Order: sequence, then C-alpha cells, then structure tokens
Amino acid sequence: MALAFSGREYPSVTVKERHKVSALQTADTLIAKAGIDTGQDVLSLAAQFDISIVRSFAPDQAGYAPSQDVLVISPDVLGNDMRREVAARIAEKILAGARWNAPSEPVIAAMKARLLVPREAFERACNIMGGDLDELAEMFGVHPQDVQALTSDQIVLNP
Repeated sequence: MALAFSGREYPSVTVKERHKVSALQTADTLIAKAGIDTGQDVLSLAAQFDISIVRSFAPDQAGYAPSQDVLVISPDVLGNDMRREVAARIAEKILAGARWNAPSEPVIAAMKARLLVPREAFERACNIMGGDLDELAEMFGVHPQDVQALTSDQIVLNP
C-alpha cells in the first residue's frame, strides 16, 4: 500500500501498534513531503485524508456554538492505522494553525475548531496507545468526566 499525494506516491511504512512514536514521525515526514512537493496548504492535504471543516450541527449535545467550525475525521480513515496516524497529525497541525505555504483563511479559522471523532475510535486509540480513556482525554484537553458523559457515537476533542 502507498499513500498518494497529487499523483506522487510515497511508500507507506508498516508500524507495529506499540510503536506510536515511529508512526507519528512517519506521519510528520509524509505530511512535510506532501506540503513541500505539491505546494498545498495543510487543509488541501487534509482533504486527501477525509478531514474536513464543517459548521457545527449539534450545539446542545456538545456545548459548542452553532457558528463555530468543527474539524471532522472520517471513521474510515480512523480504521486504518497509518492513515489514522497521519490524519491525526494533520489535524494537530490544523488546530495549531500550522501551514507549509501561503497563509490560508480556513487554516486560521480552524485554529479554534474542535476535533470530532467517534467515541469507539477514541477508545480504540486508547488501547493502541497503551493508555486509558482518562489519560487520553487529558492529553487532548478534555476533562475525563466530560468524556464519560458523551454519547457512544461521538466525542469532542478541544484543541
């Protein structure tokens, strides 16, 4: 399997689930190569991993205002180890306002976005990363009690 970026392919790297650091380094390398080689800003790259910015749609469920943007990662991407790691790193870069090329208004707007992933994928990530739900929640800036209170189909991660 290879990851394709605008017609160019970079070999994927098989990473054991326990080697999170290696996976993240690989993801960073792929992201940097794609950004430099194709001249895309980070949101264009994100689109290739089914990450998109959408308007929030359920303020009563998650407590965010309808006018805020939400960063959404496709469950299909989260189901694939390497693509999940790359997508997560891209999401981190977007939320941090990082970009490799000219400033992009959507990237700036995304700095205040929230990351939406299915709760099942979040819990699966806990197992892969060797931590528990509370520890991972704190890593993403979410209070553990808030995590437990969420429904089974989604969880909101605050930047």
